[in-house]
Amino acid sequence: MESFEKRIRFRMKAFSILLVVSALLTVSIALWQHSVGEVSGTDEMGSFFKGMIKGMQIGVFLGIFAAMLGFIVQYAKALKNEAALKKLYIEENDERSRLISFRSLSFSFSLILGMVGLAGGIAVFFHAAVAFTLFAVLILMVLTYFISWVIYSRRL
Repeated sequence: MESFEKRIRFRMKAFSILLVVSALLTVSIALWQHSVGEVSGTDEMGSFFKGMIKGMQIGVFLGIFAAMLGFIVQYAKALKNEAALKKLYIEENDERSRLISFRSLSFSFSLILGMVGLAGGIAVFFHAAVAFTLFAVLILMVLTYFISWVIYSRRL
């Protein structure tokens, strides 16, 4: 249980650092966008889409901020209460939950891989830069899969 407590403390520190970095990035991007006014490459877009791009950037960082804050609060509560720490340990090490998580992640990865490949095939007919970007993402996903497969096949 002590090693689990150390892992939770490490996660809290890591999430705290990422929370500060995320907050600084969010504020700096917001200030930069306010000073620049236009995001490059949006000349042909309408004002709605220009605003949507700016909002998405801020929204992604705020979403990351909120998720990390939630984890930090959960871990802080668990570290203060031994029963909550045991409950968190059981939740994270439950074999059924791990199997469900593994299968859902595996299925999701395969589905996303197929969707990116299909989107790249369709994008070829409309915009070459988008198609090349999607194919690059597809190649990166496949490489990531094979590298992780090699790493885990050697461990197990």
